[in-house]
Amino acid sequence: MSVVEFYPTGVFGLHWEATEVDGDGEVRGIVLAESGRDGVAIAHVEQPNAVVFATRAEFARLREMLLGGDFDHLLPSGRRRA
Repeated sequence: MSVVEFYPTGVFGLHWEATEVDGDGEVRGIVLAESGRDGVAIAHVEQPNAVVFATRAEFARLREMLLGGDFDHLLPSGRRRA
C-alpha cells in the first residue's frame, strides 16, 4: 500500500493508505492510517465524517477474528452461525 490523499473532517496529519485504488488511480473503499493515539485510524472514503480509532490490540484482535471467519455470517455469501 502507498500513502494516498484523504482528508477526513476534523482529522489532520495522518498518512492514509488505501485498501483499493481503481484503474484511474481513484481511492476506493476503506483507508487506514497509523494514529498518534497508539493505534490505527479506519475510515471509508465515501464517509469522511466517520473515522474510527482502534488501539493496536483492538485492531490485532479484529484481524484475528476476520481471519478466523468469525464475521463470515455478515457477508451475503457467508456461513450462518450455529
